[in-house]
Amino acid sequence: SVQLASFDILLSMLPLQYRQLIGVVALMKARKRDNRARTTEDVEVLQEIKKGKMNLLINSNGDTERIVSLVVVSLQREDGKFLVELGELVDGAAAIDCKLPGKKQKDSETATATLGRVLNGTLCILRDHIVITKTTSHETNQTSKRSSFPTKYLRTMNHGELTCPLSMLGLQAVFISMVTQGSVSTPGRTAAADLAADSFIAADGQGGYFFYSWMDSDEFEFYKTLAGKEILQRMFVGADLTQDALAAATDLYMASKEALQELEPVVVPKSPLAGSIGTVGATTPAESESRNSVTESRRPQEEIMSSICFSRVPV
Repeated sequence: SVQLASFDILLSMLPLQYRQLIGVVALMKARKRDNRARTTEDVEVLQEIKKGKMNLLINSNGDTERIVSLVVVSLQREDGKFLVELGELVDGAAAIDCKLPGKKQKDSETATATLGRVLNGTLCILRDHIVITKTTSHETNQTSKRSSFPTKYLRTMNHGELTCPLSMLGLQAVFISMVTQGSVSTPGRTAAADLAADSFIAADGQGGYFFYSWMDSDEFEFYKTLAGKEILQRMFVGADLTQDALAAATDLYMASKEALQELEPVVVPKSPLAGSIGTVGATTPAESESRNSVTESRRPQEEIMSSICFSRVPV
């Protein structure tokens, strides 16, 4: 049998024009329910809907709800600790945000495609040694900081394991040198030096740098709290975040990318559909003419949909 998926799970995978229409109707529903005039927030929300940056729908209770789809990785090493993203480098300093590595699903993107972006980003330095063992789904409801709408976070959790000891991953060049003073009383830790010894920096190939470490469940829960984040912030004040450290992270990223490309050669399809995948293969004149005809036939529909969403609807 085929397991049915709820509409909120499918929403982020719909084409942009359909999500726009669904979002505008949901926004109008909220205004009508509250019997209020258009606000500055409504204008901002409408623009985010138009750009595909916000997904709104009317849920089963008839209420307007914001949907955020996330894909995260819970990567466990041989001693049972799992990988945690501590934060990122912003304006030369560490911005702490303790969480599992992951990304939001993009427009019309499947969870599998999002997982690919996660593993091909900062985690590409580990990707060749990761095996995904299972996938679970979780959802939480809370009010977002970005909007006043109730928000449902749909989290696809990919559980994975390292296939080799940590010492064989070649991360020595990107370990973060921190200056820690005194003991820090935290669950499962006797000193901040223990955490510092597990921490490293990784580049994303787009000018960004992120910090990672390995924790058990109790440690992770503590460092997500305000007190835990304050401790991490103090530890990073004395961290080695020089240009040499960043350059080492970039070099490791580039080397990992090159190694992955060698392992994944491009295969030219030999079927009659050759040329339909990306830019691989040749496209015949007949195929080009047929595709142009299909593209032209879609444009009026997209223009009508855009007009409905952003010109004629009195949001």
